Amino acid sequence: MKILTVIAPPGGGKGTQARKMEQAYGLKILSVSDRLKEAKKYDSELARQFDEAKAAGTLIDDDVIIEKIRQWLDEPQYQDGVILDGFPRTLGQAEGFDAMLTEKGLALSAAIELHFKPEDDEILKQRQRGRRLQDIAAGREPRKDDGNEETMNRRMSVYWNETAPIVPHYAKQGLALEVDGKLSPDDGFAQLSSKLAGIGINPLPADNAKTPDNSPRAGK
Repeated sequence: MKILTVIAPPGGGKGTQARKMEQAYGLKILSVSDRLKEAKKYDSELARQFDEAKAAGTLIDDDVIIEKIRQWLDEPQYQDGVILDGFPRTLGQAEGFDAMLTEKGLALSAAIELHFKPEDDEILKQRQRGRRLQDIAAGREPRKDDGNEETMNRRMSVYWNETAPIVPHYAKQGLALEVDGKLSPDDGFAQLSSKLAGIGINPLPADNAKTPDNSPRAGK
């Protein structure tokens, strides 16, 4: 079972590249935030923790998230492979995820980093502003935090302080694949595909590839 995760700062193109991989490689995206939002509709305890964490500006307890992911990985749609979108977000989550996969007899195939530096923050914020305008022009509801300067700055700070340390964690295991995040989506995907081919992960034959989604939310 191929298990990939994509790591990028806000506006780094994580969602765009995940969708391209889903289409080309036949893997299924597991959006942790979307699944948690759906799960809390019928799990009152999860809903309580989710709302408390949101009110406090913190994250749900790592053990709770990892247990949910353990359950989701057993679902039929992920058996051909999975692309984790939005997880792990902290070093603690990465370590807990490693342990959980080992218990299940599984292993992470690769951690794909869309590489930026802290001095690229203005580029990333401009992408988020552009994403908001694209959503409005397309009649989609924009993300509430896109375009809000204070929120964007906070999200960038959280990424550099809490999420970026995941990359060296996976690099030590030989699992980190660095892709230039400032490339265009197509050029970035070409580089990403080359890196995956280097570890023996190849796209489906063209006849089996999924039909592309023509309305991506670029720059996620």
